[in-house]
Amino acid sequence: MDSRKMRLLLVEDSPIQAKIANRLLTEIGFDVEHTTTGEEAVVMSRDNQYDLGIFDIGLDGMLSGDQAVEEIRQLGEENGGYPIFAVTAHVSEEAIQHYKSIGINEVFEKPIKKQRIIEAFEKIRVFK
Repeated sequence: MDSRKMRLLLVEDSPIQAKIANRLLTEIGFDVEHTTTGEEAVVMSRDNQYDLGIFDIGLDGMLSGDQAVEEIRQLGEENGGYPIFAVTAHVSEEAIQHYKSIGINEVFEKPIKKQRIIEAFEKIRVFK
């Protein structure tokens, strides 16, 4: 990675999963900002620029993770164009196709694993 810490938006409503993911992502080298709702994720994306997002698909609240991604993609390239990875327990070919059709770059099955994340980051060239 470059000398600047890359900003990552973590959207996870489970406190335990968020703690695990935050530790893992910080260890990899990201500056992690965390929220628990899709609504907050949209606002944070509108008001900030992120290098990457990791979204739990099964969020509680008015917006699910995939609905939040759809709204974020409508913000345009500057604030809504960053790569977004989905984390879900529901990994079927049909679900993966749906997630990719709305602008999700990669889908991870829970629990997330460090090496799998690094490989996905390298695939979309997050790391220079």
